[in-house]
Amino acid sequence: MTKEKKKADYAMSAICILAALAFGSYLGSPGPKVWTYPVSEVMSVVSEQITKTEPLHNEITEEKKDEAVETIVSEAPEVAQPDYICLNANRGGIADRKEKDVLIHLINAEAYGLSYKAKVAVGQVVMNRWTGPHYGDDLLAIMTAPHQFTPIHNGSAYEKEIEPDSIEAANAVLSGVGVTELTNDTYYFVNPDFTEDKTIETKMKFVCEIEGLHFFEPPTK
Repeated sequence: MTKEKKKADYAMSAICILAALAFGSYLGSPGPKVWTYPVSEVMSVVSEQITKTEPLHNEITEEKKDEAVETIVSEAPEVAQPDYICLNANRGGIADRKEKDVLIHLINAEAYGLSYKAKVAVGQVVMNRWTGPHYGDDLLAIMTAPHQFTPIHNGSAYEKEIEPDSIEAANAVLSGVGVTELTNDTYYFVNPDFTEDKTIETKMKFVCEIEGLHFFEPPTK
């Protein structure tokens, strides 16, 4: 393909010289008779040669584009998920704008200042309730129910600045992402340092602890 391109370049150079000499002859400059063809004929030859070389140029350009695309695809790095992430924790779901906004505020308030892992775990509890058989299929009602997620119920969640990974965690759990330590039946979490009511801790089965948050599931029957 390179040799053919060079030939095309040489032909183009020769055509340009031919055209220049022909124009000079046409304007009265001395030159051999071979260069004294009418300008219209010379320009016709030039146009014909340019048309012949265009497919070659286009073919080379398309080849370079294909090579560039292949390079970009082959060099695209794979995004490694942390070991604690489970991609199919539950089926996820589609939330409307209001539901997603409340979910972000809930995660942000309940795991404020904690890691992305803790935020995903909090969101996973919400998703477990939504996709499980005990809490109904109204996501907004689940999140705003009295005495469940206190920062949402009393409005304090909306007074905190949203941390970027709270938004990321909300999007993740809606797509079915969770953490490996939690089970599908993990419906509760408490922070014992800020909770006086010990009902959940005494009646439910402990699942795991993540950065001070204790997660629970119903006791085995």
